[in-house]
Amino acid sequence: MKSFFNTGFNNYLKPFLAKLQLPLRKVNQDYSYRFYLYSWKTEGMIFLTTALLIPFLFLFIFRFALKMSTDASVIGNSYLQLIYWAITLVSSTVGFYQFYQRDKQLFLRSGTFVFYCFIIVPNLISFVIILIASLAGVDNNSPIAPFLTIWTQILAEVLVLYLAFHYTTNLKNRILTTLKENWVMVLIVVIISAAVFFGLVQGAYQAIFKNTPLSLNNQSNNQQGLEDGLETGRPLVYRIFYAFSLFVLTILVAPLCEEIATRNAWFAGVGNKTLGLITTALFFGILHTQTGDVEHILNYVLAGLILGSIFLISRGNVTYNWLTHATYNLIVLIVMFSQKF
Repeated sequence: MKSFFNTGFNNYLKPFLAKLQLPLRKVNQDYSYRFYLYSWKTEGMIFLTTALLIPFLFLFIFRFALKMSTDASVIGNSYLQLIYWAITLVSSTVGFYQFYQRDKQLFLRSGTFVFYCFIIVPNLISFVIILIASLAGVDNNSPIAPFLTIWTQILAEVLVLYLAFHYTTNLKNRILTTLKENWVMVLIVVIISAAVFFGLVQGAYQAIFKNTPLSLNNQSNNQQGLEDGLETGRPLVYRIFYAFSLFVLTILVAPLCEEIATRNAWFAGVGNKTLGLITTALFFGILHTQTGDVEHILNYVLAGLILGSIFLISRGNVTYNWLTHATYNLIVLIVMFSQKF
Protein backbone atom coordinates (compact mmCIF):
# COMPACT_ATOMS: atom_id res chain seq x y z
CA MET A 1 0.00 0.00 0.00
CA LYS A 2 1.29 3.43 -0.91
CA SER A 3 2.02 5.76 1.90
CA PHE A 4 -0.50 8.45 2.75
CA PHE A 5 1.78 11.29 1.70
CA ASN A 6 2.88 9.72 -1.59
CA THR A 7 -0.74 8.92 -2.39
CA GLY A 8 -1.75 12.48 -1.57
CA PHE A 9 0.93 13.85 -3.84
CA ASN A 10 0.21 11.47 -6.73
CA ASN A 11 -3.58 11.84 -6.59
CA TYR A 12 -4.03 15.51 -5.81
CA LEU A 13 -0.94 17.70 -5.65
CA LYS A 14 1.00 16.22 -8.57
CA PRO A 15 -1.76 16.68 -11.22
CA PHE A 16 -2.36 20.25 -10.06
CA LEU A 17 1.31 21.21 -10.02
CA ALA A 18 1.91 19.43 -13.34
CA LYS A 19 -0.38 21.96 -15.01
CA LEU A 20 1.64 24.82 -13.54
CA GLN A 21 5.08 23.23 -13.76
CA LEU A 22 7.65 25.07 -15.84
CA PRO A 23 8.66 23.48 -19.15
CA LEU A 24 11.49 20.99 -18.88
CA ARG A 25 14.82 22.59 -19.70
CA LYS A 26 18.29 21.18 -20.19
CA VAL A 27 19.40 22.51 -16.80
CA ASN A 28 16.79 20.29 -15.12
CA GLN A 29 18.29 17.26 -16.83
CA ASP A 30 21.95 18.15 -16.35
CA TYR A 31 21.60 19.34 -12.76
CA SER A 32 18.37 17.74 -11.59
CA TYR A 33 17.11 18.11 -8.05
CA ARG A 34 16.37 14.80 -6.35
CA PHE A 35 13.43 14.94 -3.95
CA TYR A 36 13.62 11.37 -2.69
CA LEU A 37 17.20 10.82 -1.57
CA TYR A 38 15.99 10.14 1.96
CA SER A 39 13.05 8.11 3.20
CA TRP A 40 10.42 10.32 4.81
CA LYS A 41 9.57 7.51 7.25
CA THR A 42 13.05 7.40 8.77
CA GLU A 43 15.43 10.28 7.99
CA GLY A 44 12.46 12.50 7.17
CA MET A 45 11.05 12.00 10.65
CA ILE A 46 14.43 12.71 12.24
CA PHE A 47 14.65 15.88 10.19
CA LEU A 48 11.13 17.08 11.01
CA THR A 49 11.46 16.28 14.71
CA THR A 50 14.70 18.21 15.16
CA ALA A 51 14.01 20.98 12.63
CA LEU A 52 10.31 21.63 13.13
CA LEU A 53 8.47 19.72 15.86
CA ILE A 54 10.69 20.62 18.83
CA PRO A 55 11.04 24.36 17.93
CA PHE A 56 7.30 24.55 17.13
CA LEU A 57 6.26 22.87 20.38
CA PHE A 58 8.50 24.98 22.62
CA LEU A 59 7.60 28.21 20.81
CA PHE A 60 3.94 27.74 21.68
CA ILE A 61 4.71 26.54 25.23
CA PHE A 62 6.87 29.59 25.84
CA ARG A 63 4.31 31.92 24.28
CA PHE A 64 1.16 30.69 26.00
CA ALA A 65 2.42 29.05 29.19
CA LEU A 66 5.29 31.42 29.98
CA LYS A 67 3.82 34.49 28.21
CA MET A 68 6.89 35.15 26.06
CA SER A 69 6.61 38.33 23.97
CA THR A 70 4.11 39.89 26.39
CA ASP A 71 4.41 42.38 29.24
CA ALA A 72 3.39 39.66 31.70
CA SER A 73 6.08 37.10 30.90
CA VAL A 74 6.73 34.61 33.71
CA ILE A 75 10.48 35.12 33.25
CA GLY A 76 12.07 38.10 31.51
CA ASN A 77 11.56 38.02 27.76
CA SER A 78 15.29 38.16 27.08
CA TYR A 79 15.85 35.06 29.24
CA LEU A 80 12.95 33.21 27.62
CA GLN A 81 14.26 33.96 24.15
CA LEU A 82 17.76 32.88 25.17
CA ILE A 83 16.40 29.58 26.53
CA TYR A 84 14.29 29.05 23.41
CA TRP A 85 17.25 29.67 21.11
CA ALA A 86 19.34 27.26 23.22
CA ILE A 87 16.68 24.56 22.82
CA THR A 88 16.55 25.17 19.07
CA LEU A 89 20.33 25.03 18.87
CA VAL A 90 20.52 21.74 20.79
CA SER A 91 17.76 20.22 18.67
CA SER A 92 19.51 21.21 15.44
CA THR A 93 22.84 19.91 16.73
CA VAL A 94 21.25 16.54 17.50
CA GLY A 95 19.71 16.44 14.03
CA PHE A 96 23.01 17.35 12.40
CA TYR A 97 24.78 14.58 14.32
CA GLN A 98 22.15 11.97 13.45
CA PHE A 99 22.35 12.67 9.72
CA TYR A 100 26.13 12.96 9.76
CA GLN A 101 26.46 9.57 11.46
CA ARG A 102 24.08 7.84 9.06
CA ASP A 103 25.71 8.94 5.80
CA LYS A 104 28.19 11.78 5.88
CA GLN A 105 28.62 12.07 2.11
CA LEU A 106 24.91 12.04 1.30
CA PHE A 107 24.26 14.55 4.08
CA LEU A 108 26.75 16.96 2.52
CA ARG A 109 26.09 16.32 -1.16
CA SER A 110 22.30 16.54 -0.82
CA GLY A 111 22.60 19.93 0.86
CA THR A 112 20.49 18.80 3.83
CA PHE A 113 23.31 19.89 6.16
CA VAL A 114 22.75 23.51 5.06
CA PHE A 115 19.53 23.75 7.04
CA TYR A 116 21.24 22.77 10.28
CA CYS A 117 24.10 25.16 9.54
CA PHE A 118 21.50 27.87 8.94
CA ILE A 119 20.33 27.40 12.54
CA ILE A 120 23.61 26.59 14.28
CA VAL A 121 26.08 29.01 12.67
CA PRO A 122 24.14 32.29 13.23
CA ASN A 123 23.37 31.30 16.83
CA LEU A 124 27.01 30.55 17.62
CA ILE A 125 28.33 33.68 15.89
CA SER A 126 25.66 35.83 17.58
CA PHE A 127 26.60 34.40 20.97
CA VAL A 128 30.27 35.27 20.44
CA ILE A 129 29.48 38.79 19.13
CA ILE A 130 27.03 39.50 21.97
CA LEU A 131 29.56 38.29 24.53
CA ILE A 132 32.29 40.52 23.09
CA ALA A 133 29.89 43.47 22.84
CA SER A 134 28.78 43.00 26.45
CA LEU A 135 32.37 42.94 27.67
CA ALA A 136 32.94 46.14 25.71
CA GLY A 137 29.98 47.80 27.43
CA VAL A 138 27.60 47.73 24.44
CA ASP A 139 23.97 47.03 25.38
CA ASN A 140 20.67 46.88 23.49
CA ASN A 141 20.19 50.64 23.84
CA SER A 142 23.50 51.44 22.20
CA PRO A 143 23.26 53.15 18.76
CA ILE A 144 25.56 50.51 17.28
CA ALA A 145 23.38 47.61 18.51
CA PRO A 146 21.17 47.53 15.36
CA PHE A 147 24.28 47.43 13.16
CA LEU A 148 25.79 44.63 15.22
CA THR A 149 22.60 42.61 14.81
CA ILE A 150 22.37 43.07 11.05
CA TRP A 151 26.04 42.60 10.18
CA THR A 152 26.34 39.59 12.49
CA GLN A 153 23.45 38.04 10.57
CA ILE A 154 25.07 38.96 7.24
CA LEU A 155 28.40 37.44 8.30
CA ALA A 156 26.72 34.23 9.49
CA GLU A 157 24.59 33.80 6.39
CA VAL A 158 27.51 34.47 4.04
CA LEU A 159 29.40 31.69 5.82
CA VAL A 160 26.39 29.37 5.43
CA LEU A 161 26.22 30.24 1.72
CA TYR A 162 29.90 29.43 1.30
CA LEU A 163 29.37 26.01 2.88
CA ALA A 164 26.27 25.41 0.76
CA PHE A 165 27.97 26.16 -2.55
CA HIS A 166 31.13 24.33 -1.57
CA TYR A 167 29.52 21.02 -0.58
CA THR A 168 26.08 20.74 -2.21
CA THR A 169 26.23 18.82 -5.49
CA ASN A 170 25.23 20.87 -8.55
CA LEU A 171 23.84 23.80 -6.56
CA LYS A 172 26.15 26.42 -8.04
CA ASN A 173 25.93 24.95 -11.55
CA ARG A 174 22.13 24.76 -11.38
CA ILE A 175 21.81 28.43 -10.44
CA LEU A 176 24.45 29.79 -12.85
CA THR A 177 23.22 27.72 -15.78
CA THR A 178 19.62 28.75 -15.15
CA LEU A 179 20.59 32.43 -15.11
CA LYS A 180 22.68 32.03 -18.24
CA GLU A 181 20.45 29.84 -20.41
CA ASN A 182 16.93 30.47 -19.10
CA TRP A 183 17.09 34.10 -18.03
CA VAL A 184 13.97 35.08 -20.01
CA MET A 185 11.89 32.42 -18.26
CA VAL A 186 13.42 33.42 -14.92
CA LEU A 187 12.48 37.06 -15.52
CA ILE A 188 8.88 36.25 -16.47
CA VAL A 189 8.35 33.79 -13.61
CA VAL A 190 9.90 36.07 -11.00
CA ILE A 191 7.80 39.08 -12.04
CA ILE A 192 4.57 37.07 -11.98
CA SER A 193 5.46 35.20 -8.78
CA ALA A 194 6.51 38.35 -6.92
CA ALA A 195 3.28 40.10 -7.95
CA VAL A 196 1.17 37.15 -6.77
CA PHE A 197 3.29 36.89 -3.61
CA PHE A 198 2.81 40.56 -2.75
CA GLY A 199 -0.88 40.51 -3.64
CA LEU A 200 -1.65 37.50 -1.45
CA VAL A 201 0.56 38.33 1.53
CA GLN A 202 0.11 42.09 1.66
CA GLY A 203 -3.30 42.43 0.00
CA ALA A 204 -5.60 39.44 0.30
CA TYR A 205 -4.34 38.37 3.71
CA GLN A 206 -4.89 41.79 5.26
CA ALA A 207 -8.32 42.08 3.67
CA ILE A 208 -9.44 38.68 4.98
CA PHE A 209 -8.11 39.09 8.51
CA LYS A 210 -8.79 42.80 8.95
CA ASN A 211 -9.82 43.71 12.51
CA THR A 212 -9.00 40.23 13.83
CA PRO A 213 -6.15 39.06 16.13
CA LEU A 214 -4.43 37.72 12.99
CA SER A 215 -4.41 41.08 11.22
CA LEU A 216 -1.20 42.96 10.52
CA ASN A 217 -2.31 46.16 12.22
CA ASN A 218 0.64 45.77 14.59
CA GLN A 219 4.10 45.03 13.25
CA SER A 220 5.72 41.70 14.01
CA ASN A 221 8.79 41.78 16.26
CA ASN A 222 10.81 40.65 13.26
CA GLN A 223 9.69 43.64 11.17
CA GLN A 224 9.96 46.11 14.03
CA GLY A 225 13.50 44.96 14.80
CA LEU A 226 14.53 45.60 11.21
CA GLU A 227 13.08 49.12 11.26
CA ASP A 228 14.62 50.25 14.58
CA GLY A 229 17.60 51.92 12.94
CA LEU A 230 15.40 53.99 10.60
CA GLU A 231 13.61 56.00 13.28
CA THR A 232 13.48 59.72 12.49
CA GLY A 233 15.15 60.68 15.76
CA ARG A 234 18.48 59.32 14.53
CA PRO A 235 21.00 61.33 12.43
CA LEU A 236 20.47 61.17 8.66
CA VAL A 237 23.91 59.63 8.00
CA TYR A 238 23.15 56.93 10.56
CA ARG A 239 19.81 56.14 8.91
CA ILE A 240 21.31 56.03 5.41
CA PHE A 241 24.02 53.59 6.44
CA TYR A 242 21.44 51.51 8.28
CA ALA A 243 19.27 51.49 5.14
CA PHE A 244 22.28 50.26 3.17
CA SER A 245 22.83 47.53 5.75
CA LEU A 246 19.18 46.50 5.45
CA PHE A 247 19.53 46.33 1.68
CA VAL A 248 22.56 44.05 1.91
CA LEU A 249 20.81 41.73 4.35
CA THR A 250 17.26 41.59 3.01
CA ILE A 251 18.01 41.74 -0.73
CA LEU A 252 21.52 40.43 -1.36
CA VAL A 253 22.08 37.82 1.35
CA ALA A 254 19.00 36.62 3.27
CA PRO A 255 16.73 35.59 0.36
CA LEU A 256 19.39 33.33 -1.16
CA CYS A 257 20.44 31.86 2.19
CA GLU A 258 16.88 31.33 3.41
CA GLU A 259 15.74 29.70 0.17
CA ILE A 260 18.70 27.32 0.03
CA ALA A 261 18.15 26.39 3.69
CA THR A 262 14.36 26.28 3.92
CA ARG A 263 13.54 24.99 0.43
CA ASN A 264 16.57 23.36 -1.23
CA ALA A 265 17.80 21.70 1.98
CA TRP A 266 14.35 21.22 3.49
CA PHE A 267 12.77 19.20 0.68
CA ALA A 268 15.88 17.01 0.51
CA GLY A 269 15.79 16.30 4.24
CA VAL A 270 12.06 15.57 4.39
CA GLY A 271 12.12 13.19 1.42
CA ASN A 272 8.49 13.80 0.41
CA LYS A 273 6.99 16.58 -1.70
CA THR A 274 3.61 16.86 0.01
CA LEU A 275 5.05 16.72 3.50
CA GLY A 276 7.84 19.05 2.45
CA LEU A 277 5.42 21.67 1.12
CA ILE A 278 3.36 21.72 4.32
CA THR A 279 6.25 21.66 6.77
CA THR A 280 8.47 24.20 5.00
CA ALA A 281 5.56 26.65 5.27
CA LEU A 282 5.20 25.95 8.99
CA PHE A 283 8.91 26.37 9.60
CA PHE A 284 8.97 29.64 7.65
CA GLY A 285 6.34 30.91 10.06
CA ILE A 286 8.38 29.82 13.08
CA LEU A 287 11.54 31.35 11.63
CA HIS A 288 9.97 34.81 11.60
CA THR A 289 8.17 34.60 14.97
CA GLN A 290 10.92 33.17 17.17
CA THR A 291 10.51 35.98 19.69
CA GLY A 292 7.04 34.64 20.54
CA ASP A 293 4.68 36.92 18.59
CA VAL A 294 2.90 33.91 17.11
CA GLU A 295 -0.18 35.96 16.22
CA HIS A 296 1.79 36.91 13.09
CA ILE A 297 2.70 33.35 12.16
CA LEU A 298 -0.09 32.71 9.65
CA ASN A 299 1.10 35.49 7.36
CA TYR A 300 4.59 33.99 7.23
CA VAL A 301 3.15 30.48 6.79
CA LEU A 302 1.28 31.75 3.74
CA ALA A 303 4.55 33.18 2.39
CA GLY A 304 6.28 29.84 3.03
CA LEU A 305 3.49 27.99 1.23
CA ILE A 306 3.87 30.25 -1.82
CA LEU A 307 7.65 29.85 -1.91
CA GLY A 308 7.39 26.09 -1.39
CA SER A 309 4.95 25.87 -4.32
CA ILE A 310 7.36 27.82 -6.51
CA PHE A 311 10.09 25.31 -5.62
CA LEU A 312 7.89 22.41 -6.77
CA ILE A 313 6.67 24.21 -9.89
CA SER A 314 10.27 24.99 -10.89
CA ARG A 315 11.25 21.30 -10.49
CA GLY A 316 13.43 21.99 -7.46
CA ASN A 317 15.32 24.91 -8.98
CA VAL A 318 16.01 27.30 -6.11
CA THR A 319 16.97 30.09 -8.54
CA TYR A 320 13.31 31.01 -8.98
CA ASN A 321 12.68 31.01 -5.23
CA TRP A 322 15.71 33.13 -4.49
CA LEU A 323 14.88 35.86 -7.02
CA THR A 324 11.16 35.87 -6.19
CA HIS A 325 11.96 36.22 -2.50
CA ALA A 326 14.50 38.97 -3.19
CA THR A 327 12.08 40.86 -5.46
CA TYR A 328 9.31 40.69 -2.87
CA ASN A 329 11.69 41.95 -0.18
CA LEU A 330 12.79 44.77 -2.49
CA ILE A 331 9.18 45.91 -2.94
CA VAL A 332 8.60 45.85 0.82
CA LEU A 333 11.90 47.68 1.41
CA ILE A 334 11.02 50.41 -1.09
CA VAL A 335 7.65 50.92 0.64
CA MET A 336 9.40 51.03 4.02
CA PHE A 337 11.99 53.58 2.85
CA SER A 338 9.29 55.77 1.30
CA GLN A 339 7.63 55.98 4.72
CA LYS A 340 10.83 56.53 6.70
CA PHE A 341 12.62 59.11 4.52
